[in-house]
Formats: sequence, C-alpha cells, structure tokens
Amino acid sequence: LGKIPHYPKSSKEREGDRRKKSTQMRYLEYYHRCLKSLLQEVFELEKLKEGVLIEIPGEGVLCVHFHFCMLIGDSKGHADMCCHFNVHSAVIDRMARDCDIPQEHGDDPDYTCTMSLQEEIMNVVNESIEKIESRNQVGEARRNCKEISQHPIVPIYTRSRWGGCQHGVFGSCPYELLHLFYLGLLKYGLRALYGAVVVPPQMERWCRDREHNRPSGKLSARPTIAALKDLVRLFDQCVFEQRVRVVTDSSRRQSDRDMWRAPFKNGVSDLTRLTGQEYPGLCLVTIAAMKGMLGAGHELLERQFALLLFLSLSLQECLTAEEYTEEDLDELEQKIKVYLRFFRHLVGPQRECASKAGLRILKYHGLLHFPFYIRKYGKTANFFGGRCESLLKKLVKSQTKNTCRRQDRLDLDMMNRNHEDAVCQAARRHLEKKGHFVDPDAKEDTEASSFVAFEENTDGDEAPADEGDAASYTHTDGEEAPAAEGESASEDTRTYKVHKPCFVASLSDAGMWTISYKGKTDDGICYPAVGGNYGNDWVVAAVQYMDETFNSCEHFDGKYDSISFSFGCDVPTIGDNEHDCFRCHPSFHSFPNQRRPWHDWAMVKWQNEPIGESYSSAAKVLKPRK
Repeated sequence: LGKIPHYPKSSKEREGDRRKKSTQMRYLEYYHRCLKSLLQEVFELEKLKEGVLIEIPGEGVLCVHFHFCMLIGDSKGHADMCCHFNVHSAVIDRMARDCDIPQEHGDDPDYTCTMSLQEEIMNVVNESIEKIESRNQVGEARRNCKEISQHPIVPIYTRSRWGGCQHGVFGSCPYELLHLFYLGLLKYGLRALYGAVVVPPQMERWCRDREHNRPSGKLSARPTIAALKDLVRLFDQCVFEQRVRVVTDSSRRQSDRDMWRAPFKNGVSDLTRLTGQEYPGLCLVTIAAMKGMLGAGHELLERQFALLLFLSLSLQECLTAEEYTEEDLDELEQKIKVYLRFFRHLVGPQRECASKAGLRILKYHGLLHFPFYIRKYGKTANFFGGRCESLLKKLVKSQTKNTCRRQDRLDLDMMNRNHEDAVCQAARRHLEKKGHFVDPDAKEDTEASSFVAFEENTDGDEAPADEGDAASYTHTDGEEAPAAEGESASEDTRTYKVHKPCFVASLSDAGMWTISYKGKTDDGICYPAVGGNYGNDWVVAAVQYMDETFNSCEHFDGKYDSISFSFGCDVPTIGDNEHDCFRCHPSFHSFPNQRRPWHDWAMVKWQNEPIGESYSSAAKVLKPRK
C-alpha cells in the first residue's frame, strides 16, 4: 500500500519532546496520520455493504468483502499500532496489549489474565481525550490511561470492524514464532547457558520465593547484587566453539530438508549474525557439544540445560503442527505452562543477574496466548513473521546497497531501485518468449535426463546397495533403454530421476576407458575429482555393475559406450508432486585433501510376500559392490 516516511525530527528533538507531557505523543500522532493516509481506501472498501465483484479464474465472479484480519510484526510495532505503552524496564499496569496482566506478574505462568475488549479500552481513552482537550481533570484523565497502559490517542485501526471480533485491534496482533519463540525464549535460554554465572545466594533465594508466591518474593524485596561482569563465569566458550566447529563442519552437508539449519560459520556463543530460524538448529548442536562445559560440580545444572533445550525443540514441533483439534489445544496449553515453569526455574535467576526486568517481558508471557491465536487464525504458519522479514530483504535491505545512502533521499532511491528491478524482470520475460536467454546445453540435459527404475524388494533379503550411485547409461543405438524384465508402469514401480552427471567414463571400440571431467580427459578407470587412488573403487564397481546388468538382461543386444556418473537421485513422494533427494558421494562438498564421503539414510519398507507381513527400518545408501 505504501511506505511510512521517516519522522522529520532529529533524535535530539524527539528526546526533547519526550520530556514534556504536552509533546511526548507527537511521534505517535504523526505515525497514525501516516497510517490513515495509507489505509483510507481500505477502510472505504470495508464499508461497502454490497462488497466488490471480482472475477476469479475457475470460480467465476464472486462478491468479495474486505476486512482486516491481523497485524503481523514485532512487539514495538504492535504497541505503536495499538497506542499501547512500550515495555522496557519500567513496571507498568498492563504489560501486554491484548490482556490485563500487570508487569509485576509477567513472569508467573500460572497467572490468570483476561483478554482485552476494544470497546472497554476505547471508552476510557475517548473519555480521557475529552478531559485533556477541555483542560478539565487532566491529571485524572492521564491516570485513567495509565491504568490501562494506553496513550491518549485513538488508534487508526479502531475504524475497522475486524470481522466482528470483540477484541478488535488489541486481539488481532498475534504473537508469532519468529520474534517471540526463536528470537525470544530460545535466544534467552541459550544466552543464559553460554553466559552462565554463579548466582549469588540472596538472588537465588529471592527467585525461589517468587516461584512459590511467598511475600519475600515481591519486586520490592528484590536484592541488589554485583554487576554481571563481576560474577564468576561457568561456561567454557573457547572449548565449546571448537566442538561446534567440528559438528557444523558435517552439518553443512545435510540433505534432509526437514532438519533444522545449522550453518554456523562465525561462532555461536556470542549469538550474533544468526537468523531466527537458525536457533532450533543451534539448540540441537548445543545439546551434542555441551557436555562438561559448565565445569566440575555443576553436572546437575548442565543436565537441566540439556533438558530445557530438548523441551524447546519438542515444543517447537507442537507449535508448528499442520492442524489442531480442541483436545490438542488443551494439551498444548498444559505443555506451555510446564515449559514456562521449568524455563523460569532454570533461566530466571540468570536473567535476574543480567537484567532488572528478568522474565517479566512479553516474550515470556505471550507464549501462553498461542492457543488463543491458533483458535482464531489456525496453525501458526498462518501468522508467521518470517515471510514479512524476507520481503523486507528484497524491498529495503538489498536496495539500500544501491543508493547514495543519504537520509533525505533514501525513500526515493529505494523506490527507484524497485521500479528498475520490475522493469528488468518484465523485459527479461518478454525476451525469453522470443527465444533469448535459452541455454541449449541445459535443454539437452533436460531431454536426456536418465530415469532408472528399481523393483521393490519383496523377498525380505538385504537391500540392494547399488542405488546410491545411480549411474545412468547411453544406449549405443541412441534409443531409450527399455525397462528391466518384470517391471511395469504400475504404482508399485518407483521412478528415480538421476541428477546432472558429475563426470563421464567413455569406452572406445578398442576397449580403452577415458574419463571426461570439467573439460579434461584422463585415461583409465579413475575418480577424477580427488587426487590419488581415492574413489577409484567407486568407478570400478559401477563398471562391473553395468557389465553384469547388460550381460544378464536379454533386452540389450549391443554394448554400452559410456557411463554418466551421478551421485544423487530424486525419489517421487507418493501422493503429491514433491520428491525426496538421496545422495551417495565419495567426497561430498569437500576439498580434495579432505575426502569426506556422504551416505544418506532412508526408511525402507520391507515386505515378505509368503507370510504377507511388512515392516520399516532405516537403511544406508551405499556405493555399488565390486
């Protein structure tokens, strides 16, 4: 719809405005005036009772009614949109924009909060604005707004009906996984582990009293302790970084797309230069590498942190499910409370040593509201903020590099760069339709892509170990190689699409072998990607396998003249258009002197026809036998 321009005042001017009650709201007023200009047409569409007629392909002409559904963003952005107080280190009456929990009880997972109603909040705000404008009982009006932690400004989003939701804009700003869980609780848990200190006894006692709701655990009784830098550190970050480097060196070669990402090149203990979706992978790597990092005498604390990281990964799986029943949501509420109690018990004292706010923050309490928003919007992927952040990389962050980087013309430069990208993409599509930018080699590879079909193993014997290399072959007469005997085009036949060849072994009429690799040719049977004799047994085994295949199959009358070596194949997934990628490589993503093989694992379903039983077990994709 548009972009909100930068606030025209400098930081010093804004600092001066915040010191006065009469001017401290000017930035928020400017922000909502900009929103009003951007959203005016949407508000007008929402008022149309007859809706808008839109032709949808395959559905015909439909009457569409436009309504605001949700606002996705971070906590500060949501607070500004709702004109709610931003939560920093101060103790405010209402910590959350969507419920009535005071910040004093923000770290209590068992506190029962009530979701905010837009009508009740706006009645207080409108009454306070009238008193302030009429200069009648101004102090009382400001106190009334402070009791609900609202600025005396009407949010522009209250003009929307929000689909008839009684919570309005205050209950339509859902907490989402990226900012609350990945960049919130997971990051706080890892920071408490990597920066673990010996908690002073008085702080430890106060935290335990607060857990059990004792009078001595009130905020007014919070003890004063030494600065964090003066406390004794427990975690050995140097040794831990060495272990993580070894683990991540192998995790870069992962081929399972469902596995959490773990490409940590710049170290992890500082928790910098990490994306939000990398934190689950970091939790997994930390569990594998943290043994003994807290030193002797702290084995129990170490096991507790390992359990917390495991529970975090388990809860992440529960929060990313595709669908939920009412029983699932009731169970999720209990799991979240159990997780937050343990998180508070373990991480709470560490956080109190590092920050006066402790866990009295939105990112802790907001996790309890996930079942509410799942009931309202469905699965968490429907209100995930990662897509919005990715869009900003394209629209703002990447374009900023190609500007003059002057504040007064940054908006204009970014709009020009986006317009130029759109023009270039449209021109390329137009030229592609006329036959330009077509790679003839890529077209030939697509047409000559090889398919190798394997029959299902039904005798219950050992799995064939020659599927990993998936060597394709070229028939001498140029025709397509027929299927093996006994195969058919039924649903029982699995089709494997071989990846692009890495190198080709050619056989001359005189029986001499040559290897073609990156424009170079070597004589003899060898593996060209790695020096020495490493990998030669792969090539020899493939040649022997092809000899046995052609000699035993009556469909082949001639002799093959070359073998294209591909170390990966795509296996279609039954029931959809997706596929699984399996790799088997003698030196996958390695330097020549490293020589690191890679063998994928797969779940194989075995079937014994005589007794009609079947079972599944894990199998490793291996190179061909000699």
